[in-house]
Formats: sequence, C-alpha cells, structure tokens
Amino acid sequence: MGSFCSLIKSSNANIPVTKQEEFLHRIGELFYRGGMFDWDYYILFGKEYLVLKRAMPYEQRISFNYNYFEDDFHEEAGFNMDNNRVWSGKVDTGDYAMAMLAAYTLEGLYTDEPTAIEHDGNWLPSEHPTNWINYVFDEKFTARGKDPWEVYLKIRGTFREENLTTRDLRMYKCRDVGYRGYLDIIAVKYGLKELRKDLSEEKASKESDEDYRFRKLLYGYYTHIYDYIKDFHAKSNLKPEKQIQQLVSMLREFYSIDNLADFFKNKQDEEIKKFWVNIVCFDCPATTIKIIADIYKANFWKLWEMVDDVARRRIWNEESYNAVNYTTTEEYFNIPIDDLVLYWTKEKPLTFSEEMQQWLANLKEDYKAVLAKGVDMKAPLKRIKEMLDFAEEHYFNIYLFEELMNDIFENITNPKFVALWMVFEKILHNPENINASKVLFGPNCWHKDEGENAQIGHRVCDIWWAVSNKLKFNSGRQNVRRYIALMTNRALRKEVFGI
Repeated sequence: MGSFCSLIKSSNANIPVTKQEEFLHRIGELFYRGGMFDWDYYILFGKEYLVLKRAMPYEQRISFNYNYFEDDFHEEAGFNMDNNRVWSGKVDTGDYAMAMLAAYTLEGLYTDEPTAIEHDGNWLPSEHPTNWINYVFDEKFTARGKDPWEVYLKIRGTFREENLTTRDLRMYKCRDVGYRGYLDIIAVKYGLKELRKDLSEEKASKESDEDYRFRKLLYGYYTHIYDYIKDFHAKSNLKPEKQIQQLVSMLREFYSIDNLADFFKNKQDEEIKKFWVNIVCFDCPATTIKIIADIYKANFWKLWEMVDDVARRRIWNEESYNAVNYTTTEEYFNIPIDDLVLYWTKEKPLTFSEEMQQWLANLKEDYKAVLAKGVDMKAPLKRIKEMLDFAEEHYFNIYLFEELMNDIFENITNPKFVALWMVFEKILHNPENINASKVLFGPNCWHKDEGENAQIGHRVCDIWWAVSNKLKFNSGRQNVRRYIALMTNRALRKEVFGI
C-alpha cells in the first residue's frame, strides 16, 4: 500500500549526451528548491542531533528522504547518475510527492521522446510542475504529456501498456487535446464499444456542464464518421482492399496539407464536406483509423502504419498548447512565501508579507540590543546545546542545517555570531510561541478509550505523520523554524543582521 509516482516512457528513451551535464546540475538544484534534504548526526557534548544537509552526489547517486516544506520523512528517493534516472519509493500525496513529480517532469523534458508523469497509477498532464521548473530556472519549457496518445505509442507492447486502465487516464477526460488522446487510446486498446460507452454515458456528478457538452459534441462527430464509413463500405462497388486504400489515401492527404481551406476546395459534394468537417472537429486520427479497421475487419496497426508519419491533430489552439507559463514555489507547493526564508537570494529576492517584514525588523532591533548590552561569551557552545534541547522539548522535531552547524564551529568565538543565538533563545522562550506549540503535546485522540491497551500520555506529536498541518505548522513552531532558516541563509542573514 502507499502512493508512488514515476515517469512513463519507453525503455529506449534517454537524455542526449549533450544535455546530460546541464540536467545533472539542474536536477540537484530542483531537489534543493523543492525542499528535499538528506541528513546526518552531529554530536554536541555527547548527544546526537539530527542535522539536515543538502543532498549531494555520492557514489554516482543523489539520495534523500526528508522534505522541508512538509517537514516529514518518507521512503528514500533520488537520482542515479550512471543512467540519468530519477527514482523513488512511496511518496504519499504531499510536498514530497510534488517535488518528485517535478523531478520526473524535468527528466522528461530532457528526454529525447514523448513522456508523461504518473502518480498513484494516474497519468498526469505536466503543466503545473513544468511551470514551476520554468520559474526555478528562468526557462521556457512547454509541458510534455499533454497528448497521452503520443506516449502510448512509445510504451506499446510493454508492461505499462498491458496494465493501463481507463481509470489511469481519467485526468485527461476534461482536457481538449488530452481528451482526444484519451479517446484514441480507449478506441485502440479497449475497442469502439468502450469508446461509445464513455462518450454516451449520462452526466457524471462531478462533470461540469462545459465538459459534458464537449463530450456530447465529440460523440456526435464520432457517430457521423462511423455511419459515413459504414455507408461507404456498403454502397461502394470497389473491392474492400481498394476502399481501404481510398479512405486511407484521403486521410493522408488531409493530414499532410497545411491549409485546410485548400483541402475543402476540391470537396464539392455536401455529404463529403460534412464528413470531413466531422473529421476536423472530432480530431482523433487513431479512432478514425480504428473505425475503418473494425468496419473492414482489418488490422488496426497495419492501417496505422500507412498514416503514422503524417497523422496529427488539426484544430486545437497551438498557441495555447505551446504556451510558456510560470508558477512560483509558494504557488506550486501551496505554502506561505514567509516559509521560504531559506531560499531568499540577492539575485532573486522574495517579497515577504508585511507581517514577516515587521518580524525581521523586530529581530534586527533585538540583535542590536544584544550587542549593545554585551554578549556573554561564557561556554557559548554549551548554551547552544541547551537551546536545542529546549527547542526539542517545547517545539518538537526542530532541526538545524549543516551549513549552520559548520558556521557554529567556525564562528563560536565571534560575539556577533553568538549574538544571533541570544536572539534565538529569546524566540524559544517567548510565551506566545511556547503556548502556540502546546497543541502538539496534548493527548492523542487515537488512543482514547482503548482499555488495557491505552497508551497513557501518548502525545499528538508522537505520531508525526498523522499530525495535521494546522497543528504541525503552528505560529510558535514556525517562528522557530523560520529563524533557523534565517541564520542558515548567509545572504539574508547579512541583509538583516549584517553578519
């Protein structure tokens, strides 16, 4: 059990050699910007403290199992450098999964064949992660996997194709070109009967009126095409083989010509015009070939080979299809921008909320006050250890970053650096912060009224994966985490405190 995600592609798909160096740099940066961290233990006065560290290449791989935005651990995931493949175990459905879907999307964008991403077996259009990738790297990628038929052709005959179900493709049912690709797959893999059932069923409870009308229009186009070809077969004096050749030849002409107006100039008969108008509006090349194959009892794939090199969709909005869009980190992960303190840079500064800006201004004044009073330099490292113990006791699962730990050891004799920790101590002991975090230490309702098996004193925070975001990211605990990120981010620390 659990949620998984992956990249759907053929076994022959690869990242070209000329793109591998850039991809390797970017996949590591994307993991970092997506909140993915490895971890290690540091020892202070005989006690181990878990420290988050940026996932770096080691023995031809990058690996991690923690997400900073979600503030939780998962099964290990990462990237293999020997074959340029992203990999993961269970990812669940939160920010860890969002980061991994973006990583698979990046791999797909650099791959030399059509690809799609999937989560929990569902094929997903990749616009959302692609737009975030564009934001992170100032790129102009257009999303892949919009047309699932293109990907289906690449995985034909593989275990992915064998195990593919209509449910796996449901995310495409409300999308223009995606729905047409969905219909092509349904027609070819499951048959026209299943296609008609899909198009003709009653309005679903969650289906919008617009999507329902679109589906009914497609059903009308399909029905006219089917009836026309069936009637052509019944009335033509040509042998079936010649009829197929004639139909396929017309389809090749239709798909090859750039200007549809030129194509219709030679169609004088109104019935023929009506047929081609429906072909244009239906815009499902594979389904049209499947209709011919079924009516003439011919092999679909042999007929498809006759048009595969020219077959294309004709009427979707190409400008929209190839549009370049951007999604910020806070939008992609649905988190407050104030939680991105760690990622502020001078080159690409973030505009924090007014409340956050005031908080930073207050911290600056607190820091000045500490320096003015004079910094107590007696056993500063031991005092930092006591702060970390207090943080764990009152805020739970508070982690430092490796960069900050290294700064501690390098600057522990610098009063200006130690002053930062005096401000941290004030934040830790702030009654409002402590009270806000008490929600994590109440009794866990999961273990009430269990008789002899009741776990007396079992706290909410003791089952961390089950803690709601509202409780986990309470204001007190977030103040502590944000300040740690501020001390870690040397550029922003310099901007606020001058050190």
